[in-house]
Amino acid sequence: MVCVFHFSWHSDETGMLYPEDNFIRYYGWQGHIGVYVFFVISGFVIPLSMWYGRYHLRDFFRFIAKRLVRLHPPFVLTLVVMALLAVCYSWVDGTLLVIDVKRILHNFFLTAEFFDVQWYQGIYWTLAIEFQYYLLIGLLFPLFSWKPSWISVLFFIPFLLSAHFFDHQTGKHIIFFHAPVFAMGIALFLHHIKHINGAALVLIMACCMVETRYELSPEIAVATSITSYAIACMNWHNRVLDFVGKVSYSLYLTHGISGGTFLYATARYAESFVAKTVLLVLTLLVSIAGAWIFYKIIEEPSIRWSKRIRYKWRDGKREKPE
Repeated sequence: MVCVFHFSWHSDETGMLYPEDNFIRYYGWQGHIGVYVFFVISGFVIPLSMWYGRYHLRDFFRFIAKRLVRLHPPFVLTLVVMALLAVCYSWVDGTLLVIDVKRILHNFFLTAEFFDVQWYQGIYWTLAIEFQYYLLIGLLFPLFSWKPSWISVLFFIPFLLSAHFFDHQTGKHIIFFHAPVFAMGIALFLHHIKHINGAALVLIMACCMVETRYELSPEIAVATSITSYAIACMNWHNRVLDFVGKVSYSLYLTHGISGGTFLYATARYAESFVAKTVLLVLTLLVSIAGAWIFYKIIEEPSIRWSKRIRYKWRDGKREKPE
């Protein structure tokens, strides 16, 4: 969804891939909702992994280390590749390349939004939100999983409503502004471990949907609700979708480099609607192929390294790797 959004809205010095009134451009814009679909999935999967790993608050720094080792090496490598591409473009165009140390550091630490620094890739704001979520769930997980269950819900509700404390213009780079979406995933987790029953889940989901509708948009509220329903009720696998799911993080990181570069080189030669649409499909395929290569070479080792970081000893045994 996100790739279709970025590619259908491609533009360069030769013009836009699709004119402003084109229906593919219009519906492609809706692909940005895929970001929030991911937030729901993350809201469910991360605490579920912590639950099965028997996470305790004393494991906080190990948990953050696991997340950093899992996600940051591929991210940093994409920054390096982008820097090399910038050098190449500067050499070809005969322009002076300016090295902005402040910008580099805040992109590396995912703090650009807090210091009014420009991202090297606009999509990285979502990774910044995700890391804020890791910090928050690492601290709040013991409260969310507290027994008796009504206590966990008592702590859960303020998180759900926290979006009210941030305005729509300046609050988008704060995790709490997106709390209703992450809360859907957390509520699914609480239901999965039987901390809340079906009626409570439906009630909480309704509150999340209303909050998402007013804090974000009606489209996001509908998409995230459908995602929540799929997580709760569907249990099936498909080789194609499982493959895309496996390389999704690599695709997220690299599609701007692989697909964006491919479009930059070819979009100017596509003049008809059919040619542009074929080019859009080819760009998606090129991006997925690039993501698979990146996954095998870079991301897969990061996954293995993160699994070596285990939580502390309990009952004479170390927790099982994820």
